[in-house]
Amino acid sequence: ARVIPLYITDLAILLQNMFMPKLTIFFAKNDDEGLKRELKTGMNLLSVIVSLPLAVMTVFGKEFYTLWQPTIDAELLYILSILASVNMYFTCGVMCVFNLFTVKNRLRPYAVIQLVTGAVSTVAVLILVKFTSLGIYAIAGTSSVCLLLGGIFGSIPYASKLAGEKGSRYYPQMLKSFFNTALICAIGFGVKFIIKSGSWFGLAAGAAVTCAAGFALSFFVLLGKSERREFKTLLGHKFLH
Repeated sequence: ARVIPLYITDLAILLQNMFMPKLTIFFAKNDDEGLKRELKTGMNLLSVIVSLPLAVMTVFGKEFYTLWQPTIDAELLYILSILASVNMYFTCGVMCVFNLFTVKNRLRPYAVIQLVTGAVSTVAVLILVKFTSLGIYAIAGTSSVCLLLGGIFGSIPYASKLAGEKGSRYYPQMLKSFFNTALICAIGFGVKFIIKSGSWFGLAAGAAVTCAAGFALSFFVLLGKSERREFKTLLGHKFLH
């Protein structure tokens, strides 16, 4: 159930790391405005790209598991995947700011935040498993929720201050990422109503149409002109060479 969420997380980390060189250059030049512009571009681009597989998983996940693992409870796998992705629904668009911990050599505070988050998650799982009937759902969802809370109250405010911003500066970006994914999901459910996804062909066709429509909407609504140009450059340099 965690395979798809892990692939999506790996994609987000890959895209996040693509912005490290420019952020490092701006920091070395003491160009705070350039650094902030690059962060904004990176966050919007991550939101546009990562929201696509998140939405496809949300809309077509149950059908995918039914086709892929017909002997296993597809609904259970689907719910577990959604629970494991709670953090990504909100943070996929702000992951670029985590580069600042490396760029500004502030890895120790970030490591402490992750350590505390992990400890709280472990304790919470043990309590929920022992005193509730949530069982495997507690294991899948607690880690993701704790990561989200650790980001909201720890790593994201700290990264905001490293960027010379208020601690709450990037909270709106988190909401933007969530609503962008939700909008693509709405498109996907509409597509799913028209294209039946009970076969591999129907599933692939529905996912492709959802991604195309969702990308077009995000590309022209979420991104400004300069960010669209940056996206085309990034796509050419990283994937076509």
